[in-house]
Amino acid sequence: MDKVKLRPLLIAFGMGRVVSYSIYVSGAHALQATSLGALFEKYLTSPQAIIVEVALVIGLVALGNIDWAKRANGTGK
Repeated sequence: MDKVKLRPLLIAFGMGRVVSYSIYVSGAHALQATSLGALFEKYLTSPQAIIVEVALVIGLVALGNIDWAKRANGTGK
């Protein structure tokens, strides 16, 4: 994990999100006629959900930048 290349990891992460969001949007569109569908659509397209996703990507980048070998030896803080 010392030399993890973040770019391929983030590309895979982003592609996974595109696929999952496509499924979410398709499902929300199919359920739009119901009150449950309206509820799903409201939460999947909310600014809070987008902020959480951006925060998760930033957290992933931060985790990739930690020198884990140094921390495992107990020499880093």
